[in-house]
Amino acid sequence: MYFIKPTDPHPITAGKAVMLALLCLVWLGTGLVGHDPWKPDEAYSFGLVYSLLQGGDWLVPTLAGEPFMDKPPLYYWTAALFAKLFSPLLPLHDGARLASGFYTALTLPAARCCCTVFPTARNAPGAPLPGSAPASASASWPRASSRRCCWC
Repeated sequence: MYFIKPTDPHPITAGKAVMLALLCLVWLGTGLVGHDPWKPDEAYSFGLVYSLLQGGDWLVPTLAGEPFMDKPPLYYWTAALFAKLFSPLLPLHDGARLASGFYTALTLPAARCCCTVFPTARNAPGAPLPGSAPASASASWPRASSRRCCWC
């Protein structure tokens, strides 16, 4: 796989970064609110969130009165908190769905952080996408771990 090297040493400008952030916000916002639950997973996920909001057990969420232990409850806790927080503005299912946007918003800077920690592997020939670190990047971990991340 070959990568075209940019002629500009700094191809990402502040304007491009702002436009990308706005595009991500619009994409996340339109996909998260304003529609009924679509996927089959959304129905039972919202059932778990609703049981938490109705005073159910927060340690072991229940679905139709039965303990639901197929998945860890962290997402459902977060969704219940978002649903309660945004209940004056949004329906409960839309507020609960904002937890997905919250975790996506955490994932994007974390991916950037990984590229900051491994700058030599960022555009390596084995990288599947520009900016992603290949599996061989773990060999440079002791040297790379001394670098500071964007969150540190």
